[in-house]
Amino acid sequence: MKLGLICKAITACLLGLLATLPCRGASADQFKGLLSAKLSPYKAWKPQHFFAISDDQAAEIGIELGKGQKAFIGKLDLDCCIYPAVMVEGGQQPEIYIDADLNNSIDPGEHLRFAPYEDRSKEHPSIQASRGGKSVGAPGDFRVTVPLPLPSSHFGSFPLILWRFQPPQERAASLLVTYEAESEGIATVNGHQVRLIVKVAADGKVKKQWFGMDCNGDGKVDRSAHSTEADYTQDEEAAIIFRVGNTYVSVDTIDSEAGTVGLKEHPPGDYHWQDLRVGAEVADFRFKDLEGTEHSVSGFRGKYVLLYLWRADWDRHKRDIPVIRQLQSKLGDSLQVIGIESGSNEAVVRSAANVGEFPWLQSSPDSTAFLWRWCFRLDKAQFPIFFFLGPDRRVLANSAPGRPTTEGLSKILKGELITR
Repeated sequence: MKLGLICKAITACLLGLLATLPCRGASADQFKGLLSAKLSPYKAWKPQHFFAISDDQAAEIGIELGKGQKAFIGKLDLDCCIYPAVMVEGGQQPEIYIDADLNNSIDPGEHLRFAPYEDRSKEHPSIQASRGGKSVGAPGDFRVTVPLPLPSSHFGSFPLILWRFQPPQERAASLLVTYEAESEGIATVNGHQVRLIVKVAADGKVKKQWFGMDCNGDGKVDRSAHSTEADYTQDEEAAIIFRVGNTYVSVDTIDSEAGTVGLKEHPPGDYHWQDLRVGAEVADFRFKDLEGTEHSVSGFRGKYVLLYLWRADWDRHKRDIPVIRQLQSKLGDSLQVIGIESGSNEAVVRSAANVGEFPWLQSSPDSTAFLWRWCFRLDKAQFPIFFFLGPDRRVLANSAPGRPTTEGLSKILKGELITR
């Protein structure tokens, strides 16, 4: 009996000791980070609409209008929370009353005046938008920054920027508002300090769909279309994995009240990103063609390779086919074209290939489904997309976002990037 009690006691002690030990690959985070309490506005914006009310209605909520002034009532919908507000127009400068602390009253500090906005596009390049043919931030616009209090958050306040970009109409008025902010932080990964950026909602909570991390140690987070240093996912539970040196990490835990983040380490096999910026070397990957034969990109070393991402149910690739044929004719056997379809069922892809819509080597959709994660941050309306690799697998050219692929392929055809 006593022996049984002793065994139980020893087991309990061992379990307690094991619980204190770091566990690689488990829920315990290997690396820690701290976020700055200061938030910077982010370029995300959305329109807000207000509707005219009478002078008597304005007086009922405690707003006395001057001669020639008109009030408009509305709500600022910032996705995570809604703020009642009243705009007043007709004076020298627009005004706004906003229940910033959501206590169902307008306090003296919640009455703000818009200020004329001079053109500071160089100072604020991220807060540029276009609406109604007029550039937001151009001379003649008005803006005001409202510090929304965040009493239970590490960040203290949220910098809500309101843009009054056009005069009101008789019965309605409009604003543009920023509804996301960013916080920069530092995490320590294997003894190295790594800069990271997170997005924060208006309620002070860190959003889990986007993260940025300085993976190459240059002190900056590259947000360009093909960068591996910033990524977005629609699934909050999906890990966004970054490669820092030879370590693969994701933001695993977030404490918005303390401003801390925990980074989890992953095995290399979990990382499917590719650095597709011009000059980068594409990591090797394997795929199967429509007949089931396996290929690898490294198997085409010594050749130029055109990775062409397309959709079989769209017609846009058809305008590129003549240019690709000319490029194939010019380079002959020194060019390998690889078609990567966006994920239609194999019968659709096979049918398109059989009728000559894409007559080159075509991967089976199942074997290259992970490749579409490379280009997820690009607007899918821009597909097709291409990446032109040199004989050493380095990217010589890629699709310019917003530009026709035919234009980029034609530049390659001119021979500017090709050496024989």
